[in-house]
Amino acid sequence: MLARAILKGGLRFFASESARYTKPILLLMGAPGVGKGTYGKRLSRDWKMPVFSTGEYLRNLLKKETDLSNRVRGIVQSGKLVDDDTMFKIMEHRLLHDEDQNAKGIILDGFPRNVDQAKMMEKLGTIKACLLYTSPSPRD
Repeated sequence: MLARAILKGGLRFFASESARYTKPILLLMGAPGVGKGTYGKRLSRDWKMPVFSTGEYLRNLLKKETDLSNRVRGIVQSGKLVDDDTMFKIMEHRLLHDEDQNAKGIILDGFPRNVDQAKMMEKLGTIKACLLYTSPSPRD
């Protein structure tokens, strides 16, 4: 599991010379419906850091007609997950070229979702913390 690898230190998330986004990055991880979005909004408000949800971004992207949206639409319609390289390019654009350049950092919800994406993330910036949300066990 990606979160376990991150939390156990199995992946190196300290600044590398190639990291280009120099502000802190906070990861929100967990299954759908455990509250990442809710807590992300609260953390964003309290810490003055924007939240970037890859799921929300992709849903909005599919409403548009661009080369990227058409490529992503084809992937999604075939029942597959958006490939790592496409997600990396989306993250690179978001971190290096989009708004919030005056923000203290960014909160990511939905990226990285696997170890390969986490390794790609090292090229972009320094992950300062990872919060893993789990749903409570049902009571007997």
